[in-house]
Amino acid sequence: MGPTGPTGATGLDGMNGQMGPTGPTGATGTAGTNGATGPTGPTGATGATGTAGANGATGPTGPTGATGATGTAGTNGATGPTGPTGATGATGTAGANGATGPTGPTGATGATGTAGINGATGPTGPTGATGATGTAGTNGATGPTGPTGATGVTGATGPTGPTGATGATGATGAEGSGLEAYSGRYSTAAQNFETVTGTPTTVTMPSIMPTLNVNTAANANALTITNAGDYELTYNVAAGVNNAGNLTLAVRNNGTVIPQTAQTLTLTANNDKTFKNSVIVTLAAGDVIDVSLTSTVNNTEGTVNQASLTAKKLN
Repeated sequence: MGPTGPTGATGLDGMNGQMGPTGPTGATGTAGTNGATGPTGPTGATGATGTAGANGATGPTGPTGATGATGTAGTNGATGPTGPTGATGATGTAGANGATGPTGPTGATGATGTAGINGATGPTGPTGATGATGTAGTNGATGPTGPTGATGVTGATGPTGPTGATGATGATGAEGSGLEAYSGRYSTAAQNFETVTGTPTTVTMPSIMPTLNVNTAANANALTITNAGDYELTYNVAAGVNNAGNLTLAVRNNGTVIPQTAQTLTLTANNDKTFKNSVIVTLAAGDVIDVSLTSTVNNTEGTVNQASLTAKKLN
C-alpha cells in the first residue's frame, strides 16, 4: 500500500438512518439552555467515497439541518479498513430535549435504612387551665382490715389493793390410798459366786423389805406378784471379780431376762462396780421376779458385796 494521501473535503451529511428501538430511560440530566434553531441547508448528492486520507482537523459543527424523509435502506457495502481516529471535535451546543420516554417499571423497594437517632425532647408546654371539678363518684367497697398494730408498752403496775377477807375453809378431801402393792429383797452380806459361761447365777437376797400384796414366801430370793398391773422394778448390785471380764446383771421374770433391765460392765480384777437400773413393766399375777448375773469368761469367780430388788405397783 502506498502512502496516505491528503484528507479530502468533508462530504455532505447522508440521510438519517431508520430510528432504532427506544433504549432504557437514563437518569435525567441537568437541563441545558435550548439553542436557536439554524436554517435548514440543502441536501447535496452523495459523492463517491474517496480514499481515506489522513484525518484533518475537525471543523466546527455546522447547524443541524431538518430531518429528511427516511430513504430506502441501501445494501450494506463492505466494511472498509478503519482509518485512524481523528481528534475529538468541540462539543456542540446541546440540542432541544427530546420527548419524555414512557415510564419504566418500578424498581424493587430498597432495604429499609437504619432508624435515625431520636431527636431531643422538646420543652414542656405551659400547664393548661384547671378543669371544672367532676361529680363525686360512688364510695368504693371497704378495704380489708389492716394487720393489728404492735402491742403497746405495758403500763406501770398500779398500787396493790387492800387484802380481801379470808374465805371460808373448804371441806376436807378424801384420804389418799397410797400404793396398792409393793415389796423388796436385799442382802448386805458378801456372797461369793463362780459362773459358767452363758449360765445365769441367781443373786442371793435373803432379807425382806416392808411388803403389801406381794408374796415373798413362795420363792427364795424372789418376789411373786399377787395383783397384775404396771410395776416399777429397781435393782442395785455392787460386785467384783477375781479375773477381768464382762459381767451382766438383769432382772428375770419367770427365769427369762427382761431385756430393758440388762446392764453389762467390763470389770478389772479386784475392782468392784455398781450395777443399777430402774424400769416399768407390765406383770401378771403369779409372775416370779429375781436378779441374775452372767459372765463372758468361763469359771469367773467374784463377790457380790450388797444387792437389792424392789417392786412397786403403779396402777
